[in-house]
Amino acid sequence: MTEIEFPALFVTADAASNQQQCYYLNLVRGEYGLLFFAACLTLVESENPVFLAIYAFTFVASLVILAWRAHLRPEQGWYKSRALAESVKTLSWRYAMRAHPFNDAETAVATKDFRDTLASLLRSNKQVGEHLARLDATRPQITTTMSAMRNSALSDRKAYYLASRITDQKEWYSRKAKVNSLAAKRWQWIGAGCYIVGVMLVLLHVKFVNVTFPVEPIIVMASAVLGWMQIKKFNELASAYALTAHEIGLAETVITDAETEQDFSKAINEVELVFSREHTQWIARQTAGE
Repeated sequence: MTEIEFPALFVTADAASNQQQCYYLNLVRGEYGLLFFAACLTLVESENPVFLAIYAFTFVASLVILAWRAHLRPEQGWYKSRALAESVKTLSWRYAMRAHPFNDAETAVATKDFRDTLASLLRSNKQVGEHLARLDATRPQITTTMSAMRNSALSDRKAYYLASRITDQKEWYSRKAKVNSLAAKRWQWIGAGCYIVGVMLVLLHVKFVNVTFPVEPIIVMASAVLGWMQIKKFNELASAYALTAHEIGLAETVITDAETEQDFSKAINEVELVFSREHTQWIARQTAGE
């Protein structure tokens, strides 16, 4: 069966989240990069006005990025847009699967309820409106593929949900758990390497007092690595994603065992709550340090 196309609200919120995430992380990278460059400049002994101007400009640029990031808070746009996108997505799956609260036999009633729910969700997320305004919103909110799936037989809906929602998300969370686990180890080794190099340079400076060693850039790099690990939360995400993958695997049997429309609706509700709970916890982890 044709892959489900999600509402325009999901598409724009998803794109806005990705854009704000990229913007936020690029600002952080720029700030760390400028600080590292400034640390490298400290190794050069020069009274040249041009050099001093570059040195001063580097610090000013870093401060401007910090102030700009604090003012715009793009991470908030990232989190809130992602929350909106995932809420619309789970509602769309419920509608397409004919599950609660859109399990009314009358399609017109369910469609009105879905439309009203999206409108209420949009009103409660007005703070992300500025991010959505820059994106195309001409797609339909109730797509033909969603309607077609809703009108299909129970066996078809169940098979599609198992393949395109359960299996897809289980593989996604499993893959993300591995990626974050590997990233955590990689950045831990990089951080440890920075500390080892820093200690070696300090010891060399103690032995060779008259020789200048590049300690400052190593210190900044080590600090940047720690900051990046704190921002990305690799270990926390690896653990959370692995647990969610197992939860989804356990929930798979609930869908498989559903034999009636009522049982299927209850099963969908149970599984979608797993996704909603994981995303709520993700938001909480991201904003814990703020």
